[in-house]
Amino acid sequence: MDDADMAQKIQEQALEIALANQKAKPRKNPTGRCLWCSDATDEQSMFCDADCRDDYEKNKNIRGR
Repeated sequence: MDDADMAQKIQEQALEIALANQKAKPRKNPTGRCLWCSDATDEQSMFCDADCRDDYEKNKNIRGR
C-alpha cells in the first residue's frame, strides 16, 4: 500500500466517522417521525411509544451522549 492508498483510506474513514456523527445528533423538534424507529407519530411527539423512547435513552447512555 503506497502513500496515496493510505491517504485515501484515512480520508474514507474520516468521512464515515463524520457521517455517523451527523446521523447520531438528535433532532430538537418533532417532525412526525419517531426519533428511534422512524414510524409515524403525531406532530408533538418525538417517539411513537414509550418503548422507542426508552430504547433511545438506553442507547444514548451507552454511547455516552
